[in-house]
Amino acid sequence: MTGKKYKIALIGAGRMGGRWAKVINSSPIAELALVIDPNKNAGEKIALQNGATYLSEFPKKGGSVDAFIIVTPHAQLYQQARRGLQCGKPVFIEKPGARNVAELKELIALAQKKRQPLSIGFNYRYFDAIRKAKKAIDANVVGEILFMRLRHGHQGRAGYGKEWRMNRNISGGGVLMDQGVHLIDLLLWFMPGEIKKLSAVSQSLFWKGTVEEQASLILKNNKGQIATMSVGITEWKPIFSLEIVGRKGYVLVEGLGRKYGGKEFLTVGVKNKDGVIVEKTTECDPEPENALKALFKEFITSIKTGKMSGPVGEDALRVLQVVEGAYKTLEKK
Repeated sequence: MTGKKYKIALIGAGRMGGRWAKVINSSPIAELALVIDPNKNAGEKIALQNGATYLSEFPKKGGSVDAFIIVTPHAQLYQQARRGLQCGKPVFIEKPGARNVAELKELIALAQKKRQPLSIGFNYRYFDAIRKAKKAIDANVVGEILFMRLRHGHQGRAGYGKEWRMNRNISGGGVLMDQGVHLIDLLLWFMPGEIKKLSAVSQSLFWKGTVEEQASLILKNNKGQIATMSVGITEWKPIFSLEIVGRKGYVLVEGLGRKYGGKEFLTVGVKNKDGVIVEKTTECDPEPENALKALFKEFITSIKTGKMSGPVGEDALRVLQVVEGAYKTLEKK
């Protein structure tokens, strides 16, 4: 395909659909060809803004596109991704990939059968500070990881309690299925291993709906490493904090730019020969959209090579297994 741009079909014309349309067209080797959404007004608007064709339904046999990006409410992720894979095309699914483990297992099996890439939208891995933190961990700068602490959340918005994200039938759950899956993906990425112990608590005191608004998890893996995480949509202001404590020092990421919790900073603290912690703080890329662009570049690499690059279906499966484990714990309380 030398000299030719990859034609991408975007399924979903909501808030994230608009962001992804711009990301696709910002790539020098890709272009938005189709926007698919039953909402004609929303779909036509994004298509017109980005020089694409609008369709209200999935095209027969997949149409003349090279890949699909699925950016719909969770209840539609499985169905639309399945259609794309059945057409023999690479598929990218926004997080969490599906509503549950069963749906995602089917998609992974279908992708393997069709020999097509199945990528998942865990874009938090590509924020500047987080990528630099991963490099520091992989380079053993702070030594063996002992434990992690993660906090993330925002204050919601007017009417948030009535949005689809708060409807279990559509979303599959509450905040754990929204920002929560990002934190779980990060802790599994930094601390790979089998989760042996899991405890969870949650509450729904503000909107008082049927899904959790705030949740905290404690996890322990087969290496004895512990991670704690707290995620919510009842914060007074956006917050993001990722702290990794090692034998020789620590890594701290605070904020992810703009509405993601303020300016993005990376601090690395390492104990010197005198036993004193020496810290270095760096302000990182303030533009969250660059994380989406980096993730999209990985997906394009998967299309070009036929080999998986970036977060894949199996990564999302491990995340959803933790989420389902947390929900089972909550049901017993």
